[in-house]
Amino acid sequence: MFFKIIRILKNEGVNGILKRLSSRINMPKEIDVAEQADNTEKTDNTEHKSPTLSKFDKMTFGINLEGVGLEIGPSHSPLLPKRDGFNVEILDHANAEELKKKYAELGIDKEKLNNIEHVDYVWTGDALDELTNKHDYYDYIVASHVVEHTPDLISFLSQCEKMLKSGGVLSLAVPDKRYCFDCLRPLSTAGDVMQAYYDKRTRHTPGTIFDHFSTVAFRNGCHTWYKDDQSELVFVHSVQEAMSAVERSRASEDYIDVHNWVFIPQSFRLISYDLKTTGFINLAEEVFFNTEGFEFHVQLKKDKELDEIDRMDYTVQSLNR
Repeated sequence: MFFKIIRILKNEGVNGILKRLSSRINMPKEIDVAEQADNTEKTDNTEHKSPTLSKFDKMTFGINLEGVGLEIGPSHSPLLPKRDGFNVEILDHANAEELKKKYAELGIDKEKLNNIEHVDYVWTGDALDELTNKHDYYDYIVASHVVEHTPDLISFLSQCEKMLKSGGVLSLAVPDKRYCFDCLRPLSTAGDVMQAYYDKRTRHTPGTIFDHFSTVAFRNGCHTWYKDDQSELVFVHSVQEAMSAVERSRASEDYIDVHNWVFIPQSFRLISYDLKTTGFINLAEEVFFNTEGFEFHVQLKKDKELDEIDRMDYTVQSLNR
């Protein structure tokens, strides 16, 4: 289900998705690009200067790119193209020819179609580690705007963990709900994530589908915006349209894509901390980049000792956003 999501999101954007329905105690490395006017990065006891980082820089920060990587769902926008010499494998929802055909029919321009590379693993519903048959293998895995769509976040993280070598890194780009169409929804919690795992969810629940479509809101006709944009919020769907999606989900096996998980940086960090503390995953935060634009970036490292955080502070910050 992850890659049906990616197919629509990367090529048609959120509008396409919608149309289809009509403090520092050994703290993790934290790089707050948005608030560092002097562009200083502080990592552990080392301080060094750099310009504002690009998405590529954030996603690959500290990663040994000479190692073996896996990119999940890149479609026509690979972060680490093979043609540029990266030793990376690709996992997507269809093979390259199928992707090119589908995206051509969607009106994607030829230049972007040419970015589509050979897909090593075509996902059809298998556990990711079973599909690749790779365990303790990859030095890094990158996934941009994938985790918020997963019906079962713990299983996704666990499968990535199994594929990573000890010390390997899962690098994620995640939307900040305050600056996108999720802004009216409550934050997800670790308990929500655990319940989805216990339920063994492979599709989104009717309640989640209703909450998604009944609260989607744009500013100035856009599904994402900058922090200082205070223009009026406008609902995209009526309650009746949201209920129609629920009924469609209940009446068929069609996979209806939604944002299942809703985060701000503090809430995501708290969830990942709690999942590691309680033994659901063996991944711990290694590097964090605060929100810039509408997304933040985080790297989770396999077999890393858990760094202490101020849970009260993170929880209060989450409640106050």
